Amino acid sequence: MLISSIKVDILMATYNGEKYIKEQIESILNQTHKNLHLIIYDDCSSDTTRKILSEYAKKDERIEIILGEKNVGSTKAFEKLYKISNAEYFLFCDQDDIWVNEKVEKLLEYIVSHNKMVVFSDLRVITENKEIINNSFFDQVGVEGENALYWKKIIMNNVAPGCSMIVKNEIKKYVKYFTSDSILHDWMIIIIASLLNSVGIIGEPLVLYRQHSNNQVGVKSHKDNKNNKYEKFLYYRTLRKKMLIEIIEFLEINNLDKEFCTEIEYMKEYICIVSDLELCKGNKKQLLKKYNYVVSNIYNIEYFTKEKQGIKVIYNTIKILIYITFPNVLRNLAKSNEMNIN
Repeated sequence: MLISSIKVDILMATYNGEKYIKEQIESILNQTHKNLHLIIYDDCSSDTTRKILSEYAKKDERIEIILGEKNVGSTKAFEKLYKISNAEYFLFCDQDDIWVNEKVEKLLEYIVSHNKMVVFSDLRVITENKEIINNSFFDQVGVEGENALYWKKIIMNNVAPGCSMIVKNEIKKYVKYFTSDSILHDWMIIIIASLLNSVGIIGEPLVLYRQHSNNQVGVKSHKDNKNNKYEKFLYYRTLRKKMLIEIIEFLEINNLDKEFCTEIEYMKEYICIVSDLELCKGNKKQLLKKYNYVVSNIYNIEYFTKEKQGIKVIYNTIKILIYITFPNVLRNLAKSNEMNIN
């Protein structure tokens, strides 16, 4: 199949984006890959964004506009777009960036030829006036080429803004719904893809990633906290705890047939026990007994079917995150379990 014959969906969520949105749309319409469908969900803009969108939709039949009736926030706006998309591949799109003309073509060629679930590129970081801040987003945040594709690194730090990614529609087998704000949809998607060993990377900047005062998610240098390792440790520790809660929520809302309710409850209990042990809450001996009971149940669950591999991936992610988040407690547990606790 010729790459040029593959249709891709571009999913853009907008909200009061009148200042930059024309440049973003123009950069999409000027892509060298022409077989695209730009689906835009406007989240109740109060400025001239809707007027601008309407004008573009009249000019180009590849543009579809969906007008939200109430403000739902960016995560839910992208979720609506995600559900609507039916192309084999799709790309997330912010309202304030600029895409290099060959972006879609290069990402599509790579994801098809390497048979990956997600592929992302580097970005060039710019100011609101398009002055260059850094020629490489990867350099600014410390992404080390293909080393960044290891799932442990991706769980620790979101290495790929959604606007830099192309995603295979097959990801919907594993991710049916998005959760709220602790862990963004693009991060969750690339975590899942990395656990499936299905992420690719292009070192060339294919997006002009605009930074301004209204960015929902900005870029911060990995060097910013190099002189305060303890603060950095506390920050990421807190973030990972939030991620545990978020992934539990993700597992629950994607567990549509309720087949794994028991496993979900075990994971919730597991997190609570480990947290209590870390904080020295309650009777340690009783907590250890409870911990051993829950863990034995968790590790005896081996009947995941092929169709349910998505649930298994999330389930294993939670276990991994617990080990990363509570290393000292789990080392002590390992020592305690060498004793006979009756």
